[in-house]
Amino acid sequence: MSKKLVVIENNQALTDSRIVAERFDKEHRHVLESIRAIIKQAGGVPKIGQTPMFAESTYINEQNGQSYPMYLMNRDGFSLLAMGFTGKKALQFKLKFIDAFNRMEEQLKSLAISQHDQRWLETRQLGKKTRKILTQAIKADRKSVV
Repeated sequence: MSKKLVVIENNQALTDSRIVAERFDKEHRHVLESIRAIIKQAGGVPKIGQTPMFAESTYINEQNGQSYPMYLMNRDGFSLLAMGFTGKKALQFKLKFIDAFNRMEEQLKSLAISQHDQRWLETRQLGKKTRKILTQAIKADRKSVV
């Protein structure tokens, strides 16, 4: 169980159906069935705004080298799926997943803030340099007039 619960991909915190199956001690095929049932009941992949909760993908089985289906899901997709899981172990892992998603989102937010701060500082420095050049030009112009 060395895989991370949640990863960042395309600036979005995600997990996958294999991790969910492993951590909730379920067979992967049953997790796939649950996701497909959600998609069927919703009349297509459920979305919040324009963001789909699930994305079909594949993985390569290490034992036989064959490709098999899996689903990637964001926090909302995970939450929707995990709501149907019950029991003490399910509750413990729901809490761990929620915490992992929250930490990843905080990392994304702090990265976005630091990038914004960096752009603001660069713009401010450029403004200072520009004002200094203009001030020097004005002073030089005044000396030439006198």
